[in-house]
Amino acid sequence: MVAILTGDIINSQDLKDPQLFIAGLSSIFTRLNLTYELFGGDSFQIELDQPENSFAIALQIKAHLIEIGQIQTRIAIGVGEITFQGDSLLTRQGSAYLRSGRLLDKIKNSKQNLAIRTGNENLMQKLI
Repeated sequence: MVAILTGDIINSQDLKDPQLFIAGLSSIFTRLNLTYELFGGDSFQIELDQPENSFAIALQIKAHLIEIGQIQTRIAIGVGEITFQGDSLLTRQGSAYLRSGRLLDKIKNSKQNLAIRTGNENLMQKLI
């Protein structure tokens, strides 16, 4: 079981210095020793082998970006399996990836900016 964090920068087109959030993301991901991909100009995806750390890591990312420049981010956490190991995170498949991607799409249309989906209520209680 893994956790996939898919996120994007809220209102990234309004930021005066887009390099600030790119550098901020890279620095926090490196400091936390995370496997990640940046894509689409303002989006990222992270794969965690220890889903129990996913909520805490999401909060650390959000706090870091606020600290360096009041940058807001939206993060969806999907917990599940990987059924296809592609060459990069962006080509992998499985329930963890589906949950994370679909959840991010769902919360984009709400005021929510952090959500988690596991498919298992008992597991949900352990993660948060």
